[in-house]
Amino acid sequence: MLHPAYINLNYFFYPTGTTPATCLTQDLPPERPANILVLNCGDPRNILFTLYNSDPDCSRVVDFTCCESEPAVLARNVLLFSLIIDDRNTGQDNSNLHWNIFYHLLLDEPSLQLLQRQSKKLLEISMDETLWRHSGYGNVLRMVSKDTLQQLRNFWTKYADTANYSEGQMKSYEAQYKEGWERIRRNYVGTTRVISGCRTAGPLWMESTRASDLSLKRYWKTGVAGGDEGDLTCAKHANPAFAFSSAPHGAFSVHYGTDPLLGFHSVTSYTNVVTASKAPTPEEPEGQVNRVVLSAKAQFSSWCESFKAHTAANLVSIRFFCGEATSFCLALQERNAMEILRDFAFGFGQPWRTTLLKLDGSDYDGPASPSAPLTFDVIDTAGLSDQIGLLSILVCTAPLLIKKPSSVIYTETLLHSSEEETSELSKILFGDLTTVTVLLNLAPLGHLTAIASQASFHEAGILLSGSSPNSRDSLLHTRIPWKEPVLGDPLAAKYLLSSKCVFADTELAALLSDIYLRMFSHEANSPLTYPETGFTRSTSGPKHFTRATFAAFLRYVKGRAICNWAKVLDAMIVKICSYKSAELEPNGIQDLFLHSYLFGVSEDLRGRRKGHSILSGLPEITCIVLTVPRKTLTLFTRMNRRDMGMLAFCASVRSQDAHHTFASVQPIFGKAALSKDRRSFTIQEDLRGWTGISDMVVSFWVPSHILYSETESSLKVCLELVNASQAISIFSIALGPQLTIFEASLSDSAHVTVCTERSGIKSRVIPEELVPLVEQVIPPSYAGLRVGQVGVTLSSMNEIDKFKVRLDYHNGGKEHAALKLGSSVDIKQDSPCTVLLGISGCKKHRLAFPYPVNTLVHTLRVSRKAAWIELLVSPSVATDIAGYSLHTLPVINDNACYLVWNIPYIPLNTLPVLDTSRTNNFDRWVNQHVSNMWSDRERKIRNDGEQMDVKMELKESIQTIFLQAAGLGPSGKPERVFSLCAPEHGGNHMLIFVADLRLDLSSQTAVVDAYVLPLTEEVIARYPRRISRIYRDGIVNIRIGEGELTGWKDMMPAIAERCRTWKHTPACEYRVSGIPVSIAMGQSPLCSCGLGVVGDEFVKQKEWEPFRKHVTRIALSPLFAVSYIERTTTGMVKGLNFFLDAQELTTRESFTNLVQDNVCQNCGLEAGGAVGLAVGSPVVMLTKCNRCKTAMYCSQACQKQDWKKHRAECL
Repeated sequence: MLHPAYINLNYFFYPTGTTPATCLTQDLPPERPANILVLNCGDPRNILFTLYNSDPDCSRVVDFTCCESEPAVLARNVLLFSLIIDDRNTGQDNSNLHWNIFYHLLLDEPSLQLLQRQSKKLLEISMDETLWRHSGYGNVLRMVSKDTLQQLRNFWTKYADTANYSEGQMKSYEAQYKEGWERIRRNYVGTTRVISGCRTAGPLWMESTRASDLSLKRYWKTGVAGGDEGDLTCAKHANPAFAFSSAPHGAFSVHYGTDPLLGFHSVTSYTNVVTASKAPTPEEPEGQVNRVVLSAKAQFSSWCESFKAHTAANLVSIRFFCGEATSFCLALQERNAMEILRDFAFGFGQPWRTTLLKLDGSDYDGPASPSAPLTFDVIDTAGLSDQIGLLSILVCTAPLLIKKPSSVIYTETLLHSSEEETSELSKILFGDLTTVTVLLNLAPLGHLTAIASQASFHEAGILLSGSSPNSRDSLLHTRIPWKEPVLGDPLAAKYLLSSKCVFADTELAALLSDIYLRMFSHEANSPLTYPETGFTRSTSGPKHFTRATFAAFLRYVKGRAICNWAKVLDAMIVKICSYKSAELEPNGIQDLFLHSYLFGVSEDLRGRRKGHSILSGLPEITCIVLTVPRKTLTLFTRMNRRDMGMLAFCASVRSQDAHHTFASVQPIFGKAALSKDRRSFTIQEDLRGWTGISDMVVSFWVPSHILYSETESSLKVCLELVNASQAISIFSIALGPQLTIFEASLSDSAHVTVCTERSGIKSRVIPEELVPLVEQVIPPSYAGLRVGQVGVTLSSMNEIDKFKVRLDYHNGGKEHAALKLGSSVDIKQDSPCTVLLGISGCKKHRLAFPYPVNTLVHTLRVSRKAAWIELLVSPSVATDIAGYSLHTLPVINDNACYLVWNIPYIPLNTLPVLDTSRTNNFDRWVNQHVSNMWSDRERKIRNDGEQMDVKMELKESIQTIFLQAAGLGPSGKPERVFSLCAPEHGGNHMLIFVADLRLDLSSQTAVVDAYVLPLTEEVIARYPRRISRIYRDGIVNIRIGEGELTGWKDMMPAIAERCRTWKHTPACEYRVSGIPVSIAMGQSPLCSCGLGVVGDEFVKQKEWEPFRKHVTRIALSPLFAVSYIERTTTGMVKGLNFFLDAQELTTRESFTNLVQDNVCQNCGLEAGGAVGLAVGSPVVMLTKCNRCKTAMYCSQACQKQDWKKHRAECL
């Protein structure tokens, strides 16, 4: 595990999702199979929504591997999947009961009985893995390990046992359940106002602020989603699927932010969409919540139907692993690289447990090729980066990513919104973003292209919960796709021999030591600034990392960097150790040496000291087992858990002149037993944990040489708290300056045991008898770059300054002679990552780089005598007119499979259609939503009338299409035909027929569903009168220049490819002519494979129908600015002001009142409130004063009591 051992007393159970479902295959072409790794998977909403967006008729096989640390979450998921499969087999539709079981805190009798029966059934067929595999579920629902199945059985047993409770047991169970429920509601839900649920409304988040808070309050008052009166009638039983979890205290621990509606898309409840119902969109919060509940249930039912279809066609497999995510990823890496037997233990599977991590499921049998995937097309990490650190996630997942242009890693990160917003990613990666992405060979797509397809404007609602939009406490929930930078450039991918880079040893050592110092800045005794890096260290930095994290990062870098690794490591350690005088905690250096050895970063254990070993015969690595008496832990069990925060344990070995800390510890409650040969130990685990009576057993590795001393009594083994500001502020008085919880002498056999093995775990992450993961290549020298190698030069700030390539002409020939004669050397950027270099009159050479470059900033070094040329070129910044700005939306031919690289695929036919024929609220959201395309920089250029680049010109035209298609243009009606006209470059080039405006739920934005008609020479010659009629009937003419015209033609293949339902033929023009086919006047940029594939909405337009054979369907979305690359706050604030003006509000306080007026003005009772938890208690519904339509009251009595006060302000 690559994170500290957190004290898990302040535990919350997350049974349902807290963010709207997203499609995990949106970056993959529809015909390709998908292997998907889902870490921290949570509930199954993303799996179900992904299948819903994947047409079973396309026969794509989807294989999910789900990792989750909470077994109760997986037990619930498998229970739900099995119920849906049963419905498929019987032809029934029990989705309402399934909804109740999975989402309600209280159940009616039929739902409870179904849950209990199904749990009993699952127990009967899961006695062992073989029985499970051959059951009716085993072909779809598969287990990665035997331990996973056993952990799920433990919870199914608890669910089933509730059917056999005696009357006394049932009363006690129900009382404990409702007491825990009421405690959380009272302490958390009732004291705060929450509008985070407005995320589910996406672009209409402002319309949902009242309803999102009311929905949460209703749920925790009534126990059913949204307080739905239809579900309330008979819901009176505690739901076992919410009652049981791994909470250490065993009580009801559902997180206070839980609301079933958060996992669905509520946007259609706040605007008019094309449906069978013509009911108007409700404006009152109560009506909105009811509508959201109905919408969520309909989505759930549709998702379940899609799951049935996929399972019936054998198109889906879902594998489950219960354990810690980084350990699982490291195990998959090792299993993929080596021939390992299925009983091999990779380490502990979870914190606080004795179970070892084994991939012993049947799909991982055999030493060669297991049937389960070990590498993946998609890796989704949910919110793990905020729990264990973004760098840990990327280091663990990057080696598991299949090397394809479509492969992607998704992270979800809370980034601070501040003046330094654009540097947030650099901060949490502990180095310059470009530099770290080159090391990782992974980059955020937005960092490469400066555009995003997913809207972030709705996150402004979260900002409003802080003191101000720029508060450091304000966080933007940011979902980031990461890809290999070079794979979006087919030319570079073809010519680049290796994505590895050559580094100067001293420069790489300085960079790595700088990252180390930033990573462990929280250990500094005071904030300090180092001139050589410009980095200010703070004592309150993140505590997600251990030295094992940094060692795993070093192992990854070792496989990526071409250098003399031994020299790099030596220089790095010297530099790290030199910072002792700068007050960085020096006690962790032995922990760094230890894990560098364990991860194979260092071939031997560094830091050895000569002397006499107190324990003879020890290997280089030794395991210490410390038994900590339970009475010393009462300090934590007695404190208020709400004040505990993120505290973590570490261990230390102290002598008179040294104090070595080790953060990678495994604490377990139980009793340790030493083996007969005293080489290893076992632990009899006390599953009651913190509520039991057993001592705590803490095990950890140490370098054996630190045990060298004259006497055993001079060495102390200690359990401590990780030295961080929070722990110091709370416990420094009680525990002392070292935060020591317990200590014992090494000679104290009652509390300390020294072993050579750790409970059956091999000492090295890379065992010596197995093949190493990477082979290190040492170049003769940095100056002598080999052909095809790319060197990197770093600045004094440890940031990449230049990429460097070299061409040698020692063998004579035309180039050699031309150089000697003084011929000029020319360069030209050929694509985002390639440069053409040539000597005048000679053949040009294409030089490829592993990252987009900017040739506007370059240096040429030419030695005419020695006959060589060196090119030094800067990495491209996303806002440059270079790099991927040259080709923002590439379509890549990957072995005759054409794929879009940086915008998602969209299943247009399943997206909700906005009803533009009805009175709508488009004026309140469409304009500000589309305006979020502009960054502050772009907005200033636009407002000042300065020259815009091609990307900005495209945004201008896209905004025009959206606004006028929504009826917000000069005509006041929805426009349907647009012409791209370049008067100075041939006139009209394309017609765009807008069929519909739709809502892209996964990306939380709007999309124009349209058909493009390139006005080719053939079309103009064949349909002159019909084209003239189209223009005569009225179109919107969009005037563009030559650059924008090229941009549109360059973009067309991507926006056509992303929504295609057709297949490319063997005669596809892309194969011969490239992509786009042509940008010339009178030629089409698109292939002919999708011509004529139109929907009913096109055929219904009689004036369009003649062009049917010549149009291609496209999906046009806004190209949003990227908040972590450029500031976008101004656009957000303007959008908010627009909304406030529309509501006749002018201040932030007014908006706060708008969000918080859901209370009775007289008594303060909240909407949705009820007294106690009694089933059937009336739900409070607030009504407005009939006169002013502002004041809210819960009853006529309250309104009468308040009239004297309210009369003065009532209008």
